[in-house]
Amino acid sequence: MEQSILFYCVKCDQLRTMEQAGLLFRTGFYRALYPLGYCVQCERLVDKIYLNTKALY
Repeated sequence: MEQSILFYCVKCDQLRTMEQAGLLFRTGFYRALYPLGYCVQCERLVDKIYLNTKALY
């Protein structure tokens, strides 16, 4: 796989293909190698946790 078609998921700590990207961050960290973000599965998990936490308040 080429570097330009991969991103690093900060939740599951894996390199994923751009097709699996749910959310990409605009950041300079690791930008030279891989963009950072959440894969689709981790984005759903983070959204679910956020909604459950928000419901408590």
